[in-house]
Amino acid sequence: MESFADLPAELIEYVYSYLDQPALYAVCQLNKRLHALVVPFLYRHVDLFIRPGDKLPRIDRFCLNVTKHRRLARRVESIRLGPSPEEDVKEGQRWITRDSHFDDEALFDLVMKTLQDESLVSSDYIRDALLMREYAAYAGLILIVLPKLHALHLADFKTTSIHHVHSTLRSLKHSEDGHTRHASGNLMQRLSGIKTVTFNVDKLGGLAYRKSTAQFDVSPVLNLPNVQELEFSIPDVNRHNTLAGPFQHVTLWRSQHGLHDPENLANITRLVIRHSDADLQNIQPMLHGARSLHSFTYDIFYDCNERSDAPQGTLRISQILFITILTLLQ
Repeated sequence: MESFADLPAELIEYVYSYLDQPALYAVCQLNKRLHALVVPFLYRHVDLFIRPGDKLPRIDRFCLNVTKHRRLARRVESIRLGPSPEEDVKEGQRWITRDSHFDDEALFDLVMKTLQDESLVSSDYIRDALLMREYAAYAGLILIVLPKLHALHLADFKTTSIHHVHSTLRSLKHSEDGHTRHASGNLMQRLSGIKTVTFNVDKLGGLAYRKSTAQFDVSPVLNLPNVQELEFSIPDVNRHNTLAGPFQHVTLWRSQHGLHDPENLANITRLVIRHSDADLQNIQPMLHGARSLHSFTYDIFYDCNERSDAPQGTLRISQILFITILTLLQ
């Protein structure tokens, strides 16, 4: 009887297309033929989310592979970075466990050689972060070296688990404070391939991030030059002011993060807001700024069990919000 490994390559690749990353990683260890066939699928959609129990993926090894082997780096189309919304995922920075078989100095030398013409990254700063084996440092470097990335899925808590990614993205926009670091033309060309961005949205699990921990600041990702699809959730932890009348218990979020800047939203064709409360006063500026918008989705999320003074007429909020959106789009 023939084994799975004896099947034609076309059938094996068809099966691979339905497997998730952990399953693909398990398959690649079976034999050389299966490993050779699985590599393109293993690197196509990369999941480096932090799991419950503070289980960290070997992001250091992945960073080394895509920095050392350009062929592998070119295969990556989408990547997920940051903490998962699942229970028991801690806040704060993460450090990868020391590995006697992993040469941190060699990775640093390789990174500096790769980024020798890139002044966006401080060599001293990144060296210290790599020697400390910070998850965020590897994440920031991966974003810079991937040449064919199409989709970027980020998540973070208030205590910034991926602060190097935020810093890199903020530096893409020229500021007036006189700082000398800037992105090269080659880097901006690579980053221009990123057309889809999600922030604090779990596309695979569909889970909502806890509002008490999640932060909201999408302005750094809007510095990417060609983002066309933006999906995010708004935690109520950063909101203030309330509506009168039937909405008196509904908190509002006032944007200070670039979503009202027409320049930042000019390229957006698809805007999706997930797991969020009603936020009527901020919808109109966002829609006016997104002049190229073709699709808009606002997903209202309200758990009446979260508070004892739950408002009456929660369904009415959804109805009025829907009517308001229709009015704004006219």
